[in-house]
Amino acid sequence: SPADARSIFNAAHMLFLKETKKDSWEQYGTPSERVTIQEALHRKLAHWQSHPLIQKIEEDEELGKIFLDLVFWAAKNGFEAERALRVANSKFVTFIKSIETLAEDRSVDLFSADNKTKKVLKEEIRKRNSKD
Repeated sequence: SPADARSIFNAAHMLFLKETKKDSWEQYGTPSERVTIQEALHRKLAHWQSHPLIQKIEEDEELGKIFLDLVFWAAKNGFEAERALRVANSKFVTFIKSIETLAEDRSVDLFSADNKTKKVLKEEIRKRNSKD
């Protein structure tokens, strides 16, 4: 339904909002509970994934239509979707290469490493990146 589509669009829109210089507490008010950014993003994604319309996406074409809608929305709102995707992809590639380099420095084989080891490597890279 149009209401479901609007709900998904609004949830996806929140993933692409530009950060403001305002303190988040100023902008959104005091939270009812304190959670890490990672936990908040995980909850938002879980909420978004559980949306009934998202659960109905069964084909690549349907997902492609949603992506295209996001691109049109971005253009209408002054964003350069292709540039944004290139920047995000570049950051992701850099992040993965950093994990691979750290694993190699520690003689960790990423293909055979358990999830806990991989998580530790990711967290260390994220901490390094947050200091930069």
